[in-house]
Order: sequence, then structure tokens, then C-alpha cells
Amino acid sequence: MLDDDEAVATLLALASLAATGPSAEGGVDAAATSAYGKLDQFLPARLRPRVVTIRASLETSPQPAPSVAARQLGVFADAIAGRETMAFTYLNARGERTDRRVEPYRQLHHLLRWYLLAWDLERQDWRVFRLDRVSDPARTGDRYVPRPLPAGSASEYLRQGLNRGKQPVRLLVEAPAANVIDALKFQDAEIHAVNDRQTEVGLALDSWQWLVLNLAFLDADFRISAGTAFTRACREFGERLVAAASTP
Repeated sequence: MLDDDEAVATLLALASLAATGPSAEGGVDAAATSAYGKLDQFLPARLRPRVVTIRASLETSPQPAPSVAARQLGVFADAIAGRETMAFTYLNARGERTDRRVEPYRQLHHLLRWYLLAWDLERQDWRVFRLDRVSDPARTGDRYVPRPLPAGSASEYLRQGLNRGKQPVRLLVEAPAANVIDALKFQDAEIHAVNDRQTEVGLALDSWQWLVLNLAFLDADFRISAGTAFTRACREFGERLVAAASTP
């Protein structure tokens, strides 16, 4: 039932997913690699030559990321659809293992990581779990009544948590949005085109040094709106650069 463009898009999606992770057995990336080689078997005869030529012409660079089991994503999806609590063991960032019992709500993919947004029954609060740190997930058979999400969306809640403690920064960059997107491609940033020559950027940062380094590659004027300490550090660095480039 796929048309030409849909077949190409499906092939590209599988290739992109296959390039992430170490392709561990049972991982969703390994499944994508397998499906990538079988896609043409399920297409109409008229589309098979196009898929074969696309595959022969395509190469994706690896993007190392933690692998997540395809079965695990499916188990959580079934529990979310059935409003069923889940039990699993979780390994946190400090290497500590704990047993969790949760009401699962959403699975999210953000910056090459898979996450689960859930209500933690023991802690009586919302939590976000890295799915690559979850082991032995099991459906309990217990049903739950859905709660209102803690933000406009699960993605919004995740980003709020990831940016907690960071310095909010607003930028007005004298460059097209496409150029700014390319310079900040590895940063979780909100980028909006003001016009063909100006772009507004909102992001949260751990350090001003990271921002200055990436903006240097843009070769464009910009204005920074942030906290006093952040802007003072940028100003002092700018003065240091001017002094370093001055003729003795």
C-alpha cells in the first residue's frame, strides 16, 4: 500500500534507526537492521527496483547510543494501552539498583535516548526513567485510573527535568534559521525564524563556554539575554579576546 515516497521514507527511517546503538541482540536497532534488508520483499514489484537502488546508494554513519530491546518497548506500550501497572528494576546514574512499581504513561525518544514517563507508586510522584537502565520489566495485572499529565506533554516534562539547574538563555542571531540549526544540532534548543536574516533561540546551558564556542562557528552577530553572571562572563571573555588580538 506504500507509494514511492512512503517506501523511500520507510527505508530511510530504518537506516537511521539501525545506525544508533551497538546493535545488541534483541535491540530495536538490530531489528531495524534486519527489517532494512527485508523491506523490498513486502513491496509491490514496481517499487522494488527503487528500494534496491536507494539501499545501494545509501550509507549512514554510526551514532553511538544505548540500545533498548524492541520487546521491552512493546511490553511498555501494551501496559500503557491497557492502563496496567509495571514492575521493574532500575539502575540510576549513580549505579544504584532499586525495584520500582509504576503507572506507565508515555515512551519518549529524545536526543538518541529512550525514556519512560510514569507515576512512581512508592514515591507518589512523576518520574522519568531511561529505558536502557530498566531490566526485568513485568506487567502486574493491576489496572490504574489515568492521572492528568504533569505538563502540556510528556516531552515538555522531560525537557523541564533535563534542563533543571541550567541557565536559561535567549539569543537573537543575525543569521538564517537553517544556519543556526546546523550550528546547534547537538543541543536541545528552541529555534524560530524571525525573518530571512534573523533567528531567535531559547536554550538552557551548563556553561557559557559551550555557547561561545558554537556561536563562533556561525560567523554572525548576536545578542545574549541571560542572567547577570552568564552575561558578565561572556563580556569578560570578549574583552580578553580583544586584548589578545590587539597590536602590542
